[in-house]
Amino acid sequence: MEAVVRAFLKQKNLLSEGQHVVVAVSGGPDSLALLHFLWNERASMGIRVTAAHINHQLRKEESDAEEELVRRFCQNNKIPFERAAVDVRAYAKQHNKGMSLAARELRYEQLSHIMQSVGAKRLAVAHHGDDQIETVFMKLVRSANALQRPGMDAMRRINQGQIIRPLLSVTKQDILDYCKRHHLQYALDSSNTSPAYTRNRFRESVWPFVTKENPALSKHIQRYHEWQTDDQEYLYVLAEEQLQAMLVHKSEHLLTIKRDRFLSVGLPLQRRVIHLILNYLYNESALITSVHIEQTINMLHADNPSATLELANRTTVLREYNDCHFSVASQEVSIQPSEILTIPGHVSLLIGELKTEWLQKPLESHSLERIHIDTDNISLPLSVRSIRPGDRMAPVGMEGSKKLSRIFIDRKIPKSMRSKWPVIVDANDQILWLPLLQKSRLAEGRASSGNVVTLTFCGETKYLLKQQELY
Repeated sequence: MEAVVRAFLKQKNLLSEGQHVVVAVSGGPDSLALLHFLWNERASMGIRVTAAHINHQLRKEESDAEEELVRRFCQNNKIPFERAAVDVRAYAKQHNKGMSLAARELRYEQLSHIMQSVGAKRLAVAHHGDDQIETVFMKLVRSANALQRPGMDAMRRINQGQIIRPLLSVTKQDILDYCKRHHLQYALDSSNTSPAYTRNRFRESVWPFVTKENPALSKHIQRYHEWQTDDQEYLYVLAEEQLQAMLVHKSEHLLTIKRDRFLSVGLPLQRRVIHLILNYLYNESALITSVHIEQTINMLHADNPSATLELANRTTVLREYNDCHFSVASQEVSIQPSEILTIPGHVSLLIGELKTEWLQKPLESHSLERIHIDTDNISLPLSVRSIRPGDRMAPVGMEGSKKLSRIFIDRKIPKSMRSKWPVIVDANDQILWLPLLQKSRLAEGRASSGNVVTLTFCGETKYLLKQQELY
């Protein structure tokens, strides 16, 4: 076993000279063998080793006996020893989690603290090749996310360090043989035989069959995991490049992509682009499911130009024409509130900012962001508000009036933006301006007038209009 583990450590670059590694030791054969191996190899590898035990306090005297076993082993071999105790039951109840998940979260939290306190950048855990087989099969049976890594990585990040798994290259029997050769006295966790845990049921029912069919299955599964992981990492690099190419807006709670650019890439990259977006918006990656990804892709492929999809974590996918918005609901106001404009003045809006000032020089040409209003033609004060049912205005260059709702439709403004869009009105509630979209004939300024006010708008809506080539 020693030669195989040494080769695996070197191949995966799990430990380097001068590094300090904390070994998580439960007292069972796997972790005790790992600690014994790394302690014996410390001089030749040029590493420092510290043992760490976390008492979960779930099995009363048995848990305390395991801690004492690890303590004595470290004392007899002069191995630096750290320990911590956690209340798994209280944590599980408080956070509404299962015992296994609660124990895992608390265990890694305490191990991270120990790493930090001793200055270690590596945490060695004793998962072996048989555990890898179980993990892969259990994920195939239970996982709701087909893009999830199939098994356990030999190394993964934990806070400022790395978790390493040196024993993935060997089997459980290899470890038991190692313990026997070196006369290691270990504890047997009674919960490892309890049918209450899925992993134990797998060991009882599935494990004997698959290992009988192929005794070298652990090596095949490890290779399968590594190849699949390599392929996934490469595809995600490509997906990230494609996402950046189709992305038109990104903020903390909102991402917008172009549908035509999304549809131009292959389905494998489409799946991963959606996964990247949801992973950015969700607080927990466990919330992402293959169903969510498939539903989103189907919506983007459909002929309907407008659709809404509700996902987990208050996340909404909104398709509007060629734009697809991924947003997380917040407590923010979704309708532009009414507010009187002072002149001169400055007001923050839901989707931008508005500046008002008296004109101090000859009239400049109008633009989508700025207008000049002759106040002799209207009634002050000016106000900003949201669109209301039946709103109409008299657009420059047109006879008669036009509904604001029709202007929004003609300019392909997303429904989600319309209630936030500022509407500038006078004291008689006559609509003077839809910033970036349309000016009223009532807002025409005259060079001879000395009562002209300039309104300047800037805001995040400009990215939408630029993408529609309205500039």
